[in-house]
Amino acid sequence: VHERARRRGMDLVTLTDHDTIEGAVSLAHLPDTFVSEEVTVLLEGGRQLHVNVFGLDARQHEGLQARRADFEAFLAFLAEQRLPASVNHLFSALTGARELADLRLPLGRLPLIEALNGAMPESHNEQARVVGREAGMAPVGGSDAHSLAHVARAFTTVPGARTKEEFLAGLRTGLTVPCGRSGSYARLTGEVARIFAAGYA
Repeated sequence: VHERARRRGMDLVTLTDHDTIEGAVSLAHLPDTFVSEEVTVLLEGGRQLHVNVFGLDARQHEGLQARRADFEAFLAFLAEQRLPASVNHLFSALTGARELADLRLPLGRLPLIEALNGAMPESHNEQARVVGREAGMAPVGGSDAHSLAHVARAFTTVPGARTKEEFLAGLRTGLTVPCGRSGSYARLTGEVARIFAAGYA
């Protein structure tokens, strides 16, 4: 993953696996990497939101996991720890059924919104861009790659950032520019099929 991302011109690399930092920690010894994760925030009725949290450590990971069933406590911990976070693929049905109140819940309360997801169709990304702009949230991009073929398809830049610390500071202050390409239903279907095939093998 790291080599593929570097070959595609990325200056920094992180993994945002679901509810674990093991993959990101396994890369942490490499230059220009940092630890992140995608936290599954549990809502009423078994519904959920996915939130990327960037630049954290093992203690913060444990704190987030302990609070993921209580969104208010989760938000308070993010603020206390000064951790930049984005709500991901807000309009994707792949996250499961959600109510309108669930979609409104993170708007304006998280600093960042994923407005360019490399796995999602352009229409989903455009909806996120519009609601994020109205809520005063800074846009970020991410490949949402579940196979190596799509690593670094979409990503986030912080203009003027020269170091990892400056990049993370840019995420905290919303000085972000999403770059890359949206996905499509065909690409999403192909990626899901590859995952199932690999699991079957």
